[in-house]
Amino acid sequence: MIVTDLHYEYIETNLAFYGITDEAFREDLMDHICTHLEKSNSSDFETAYQEAINNLGGYAALQLIQRDKNEKALIHSFIRRKRNTHLCCAINAVVLLIGFVFFIYKWPLSGVLILIGFSQLILITIPMIIYEHYKLKTRKILLLNK
Repeated sequence: MIVTDLHYEYIETNLAFYGITDEAFREDLMDHICTHLEKSNSSDFETAYQEAINNLGGYAALQLIQRDKNEKALIHSFIRRKRNTHLCCAINAVVLLIGFVFFIYKWPLSGVLILIGFSQLILITIPMIIYEHYKLKTRKILLLNK
């Protein structure tokens, strides 16, 4: 069977109607469905299309796959943000520690390092920790209410 532009638009509209909102996932599904339609022996588009959807597990399975993909992306963003927060805290601690060591030994630039360390603490690290705490609460609410 040859897939026309009209068929392509029908499939895209149908996937959007059934709640497939992720563009990359929808494009992958479109590719799989069109490949199945092209390899199908049936001359009727509707029959071949329903067969392709059933081979993928149906619309409910596609929605579950999309939801799982979104949850994984949410967890990966949480891990990435947590890693960045820990890295910022570590850099801040090192700068302050070096500044205090310079201050104890009365070496030059101790005041500058301590100023940079406290500025980073006040302007970057503390807001990042507060934001991370806020996002953690909202993610827990999102994951619990699914």
